[in-house]
Amino acid sequence: RIVAEHLLGLGHRHIAFAGGPRDSIDTRDRHRGLSQALAEREIELPEKRVWFGPNYGPESGVEYAHAFLALPQRGRPSAVVLGNDAMALGFMRTVLQQGVKIPEEVSVVGFDGIPEGGLYFPGLTTVLQPAHRMGASGCRALLECIANPDLERTADVQYGVELVVRESTSEARSSK
Repeated sequence: RIVAEHLLGLGHRHIAFAGGPRDSIDTRDRHRGLSQALAEREIELPEKRVWFGPNYGPESGVEYAHAFLALPQRGRPSAVVLGNDAMALGFMRTVLQQGVKIPEEVSVVGFDGIPEGGLYFPGLTTVLQPAHRMGASGCRALLECIANPDLERTADVQYGVELVVRESTSEARSSK
């Protein structure tokens, strides 16, 4: 949702989503959040702009980049949201090699906030997640289950995220 609000604020209306595996909870949640936030503004995320990769590696970003590059230039989305930063970096490298300007021709957003995203140029706009806190909570819960195997538990822990805006996003082409 935070990504959708950022891109909508920049004037993007033709947004694509390229996620990891279709059955991944992270992919489903990210796709759903983006779709719902767009729908609330009466903007559709059509199926033809949704793509699922075999994994979350940079090679999936490269694969999606080839699909993106195969589109007619006028039919390309003005912004692409990728399932994670590794995919986004693979996508960016591939389209940049083919002469596509980021963010002038396409804005790019990833997830996870990996340090490498800030080292490249253009720097990757990303959703930073508290991975250390999430892992620590998971470990504590696992240790508690091991120590008390007879207790039944379910937990749904929500963590806040932060949008880190860098050079890979800017106003939509039509807004400039």
